[in-house]
Amino acid sequence: HQLITYGAANHQVDARLMDVKTPSKKIVYGRYNAICHAPTIIVQNTGSEPLTSAVIKYWINDAAEPMVKNWTGNLAFLESEEVTLNSIPSFWKEADEAINVFHAEITEANGQADEYEHNNIYHSEFNLPDVLPNDFKVIFRTNNFPAENKLEIIDYQGNVVYTLEDLTANTTYNEDVSLGLGCYTLNVYDYD
Repeated sequence: HQLITYGAANHQVDARLMDVKTPSKKIVYGRYNAICHAPTIIVQNTGSEPLTSAVIKYWINDAAEPMVKNWTGNLAFLESEEVTLNSIPSFWKEADEAINVFHAEITEANGQADEYEHNNIYHSEFNLPDVLPNDFKVIFRTNNFPAENKLEIIDYQGNVVYTLEDLTANTTYNEDVSLGLGCYTLNVYDYD
């Protein structure tokens, strides 16, 4: 038999950057990648005091100016939370077609310097999503229950910029779509 015991926490204020969910090459997050908007990280409290705020800096490759997220919440010892970071199209301009690395760093925890800096930074290699031309076609075939189906395209701010709904059964739709330069998400819904 084995018995593993732990003592008290080593630090009072210690925010840990546990993982980067997006953007990432990790197979476990393959369903969410490749992306070019809203990076998502996992922050954990590894200090004995509740973690109520953190300053997170993040950037791509060798970007000169990182973006900053001021996170607030309430995490008890060893609790974690997914944090969605803000993103604008110009944030991704440092990405290239070959090798890309997303960097995130916690610079403050609870309004002060983090007591253990060795778990504050995370680097995540990632692939860029496919780039489509501004004008393209969406070809979509419905099943026998088209009222359960919907297709939409969302921009990086979460605005729906294209919708295909109120469909007819067993019909192929061949739709022309024109979008400007940016990052978009295609969602297909089947409510059954």
